[in-house]
Amino acid sequence: MDILAKLNTAINEGNIIEQHYGMIGIRKILSIAENPPIQAVIDAGLIPKMITYVKQTEYPQLQLEATWALTNVASGSTVQCQSIIDKGGIPLFVDLLKSSNMGIVEQAIWAIGNISSDCVFYRDIIIRAGGLANLVEVTKKIAD
Repeated sequence: MDILAKLNTAINEGNIIEQHYGMIGIRKILSIAENPPIQAVIDAGLIPKMITYVKQTEYPQLQLEATWALTNVASGSTVQCQSIIDKGGIPLFVDLLKSSNMGIVEQAIWAIGNISSDCVFYRDIIIRAGGLANLVEVTKKIAD
């Protein structure tokens, strides 16, 4: 069994600790500099599970790891970025800008940056979803 299959099993069938370590593993393999296996992660069906982990707030470290992994997916091609958008990623990242966890906020900023830099259409969706206003608020909070 290859590493992606093991991580996928941990994420989908494991207890919360296994899910967390599985998500850390996915984040790490998506963070490699050259040719991260973004499409393999998408093909493994992990985007919906990552979205679920981002939406939950009971386990902030799991939420952070999933947000970070999705940020890395959003750095891929337009089609790969679309796989996040299709699952409600933009409003999710915009809402995460209001998080009290600055690590999560930082990853949401990176994700929004990755998505908005992909194309003007995505940028406009982010603006309409309140992304610019929330980014301004985060900047004010950091400056204070």
